[in-house]
Amino acid sequence: SQEVFEWIELYLIFTDGSCLYSSNLQVAAAGCAAVQTTPEGLRTMQFAIQLGVPQTAVVSEHVAVVKVAESLPKRRKGHIVCDCQAVVSWAKNTSNARTSHNNKMGGVWAEIGDKIEMATKVKAHLSKKQSEEAGQSHLHNGNAIVDILA
Repeated sequence: SQEVFEWIELYLIFTDGSCLYSSNLQVAAAGCAAVQTTPEGLRTMQFAIQLGVPQTAVVSEHVAVVKVAESLPKRRKGHIVCDCQAVVSWAKNTSNARTSHNNKMGGVWAEIGDKIEMATKVKAHLSKKQSEEAGQSHLHNGNAIVDILA
């Protein structure tokens, strides 16, 4: 039997989404990734956004969080680190506000439920020095890796 992937508790999970050729919907291709660094090593997850789902960066950012939530240990919640303000803002909303029919991504957050207990905003595409200057040096490595993978 195949081992089931689960995130390890108490370690941050970095998420990111991206889209190549987003200005040309005929060839646009979106994908996402999640990364966790632990003393045992790097844990990663990558996904291509399937056809039929909008091929945009913001959709892929949200799909990354869905994939993280699906792989959390039962009855456990995760802490994500993300460069997408829309994801961080949604994660901070109440359950009802997250899933409201007025919100474009409400259906995505209905899948996630309350599995994400905290979301930290990290600045995107910073050098190590810039991360230090922004007070985010402890987040640089995980964010840089997930950015490459997405």
